[in-house]
Amino acid sequence: MKSESPKEENVAMKSKGDKGTVAGALSIVAGAMGVISGISIVVIMIFSYQYFSNPAFVPYPPRFSQQFLTMILVIYVTMGFIILLIGVLGIIGGIFSLRRKHWGAALAGAIAGSITFWPCGIIALIFISLGKSEFDIIQLNIQ
Repeated sequence: MKSESPKEENVAMKSKGDKGTVAGALSIVAGAMGVISGISIVVIMIFSYQYFSNPAFVPYPPRFSQQFLTMILVIYVTMGFIILLIGVLGIIGGIFSLRRKHWGAALAGAIAGSITFWPCGIIALIFISLGKSEFDIIQLNIQ
């Protein structure tokens, strides 16, 4: 009978490391910051548009033209939605990282997280890169 020491049993029981968990949590935090930022930009721009297009609120002569305000609104609302979508991608990548599935999707989520909130996103990117062996890799048998 082969006897293993308690130390070897603990190593055998722990098959997956913690890098994927840490990276997933950081990706979710970075993605949530992106979603919050995107929603904030959209809401602030809509209220700013309403404020600056009403002559009762801006009575002084250098008023902005309606076309200029509409152009600014469209640009910033589009940017807000793009940031929101990148944040959602970061959250989805964080979920894949927590489940240790689809390393590529988890990596894409970390990259998206580094765009929206770079401190958490860069650290998540490093941990996902280092923890690639923790993910389930599906190998295709091509004949």
